[in-house]
Amino acid sequence: MKKFWMALHVVILVAGLTSLAGAQQKPSAPKPAEPPHWGYSGNVGPDRWSALSPAYEMCGLGRNQSPIDLTGFVAADLKAINLSYGTNAKEILNNGHSVQVNYTPGSSVELDGRVFELKQFHFHAPSENRIGGKAFPMEGHLVHADKDGNLAVVAVMFA
Repeated sequence: MKKFWMALHVVILVAGLTSLAGAQQKPSAPKPAEPPHWGYSGNVGPDRWSALSPAYEMCGLGRNQSPIDLTGFVAADLKAINLSYGTNAKEILNNGHSVQVNYTPGSSVELDGRVFELKQFHFHAPSENRIGGKAFPMEGHLVHADKDGNLAVVAVMFA
């Protein structure tokens, strides 16, 4: 298992969180509008995400927007990332873009003394991000949130 983890490229990405609150639907209530479709190429690709909806505005303004291409690496002595994962998945679903596994509380990652609870993980095939211009056959995103709703996403590249 240690060899497996050492072979993975792990990237921490910080993103915004969109939360959905479940509410009981009244029979006469209008159906909420579907969010605009986005993708990875053409008129719905990453360079167009900010124009698809006002809700996606940060896709054009954000400084750490995914997808990214990691380049220009610098040697550094960084603190270890403390991962603590259990097997407490509560739901597997198709979110319209990927298979997503939602988690119950109990799994987390600690970064610089801040604890981020694992909320869900999902996959992208091919990878959403690149390393040195190279795409990978698949990428997993482990999505975590801290107590203030800030996200930390651990991206795992599968070769």
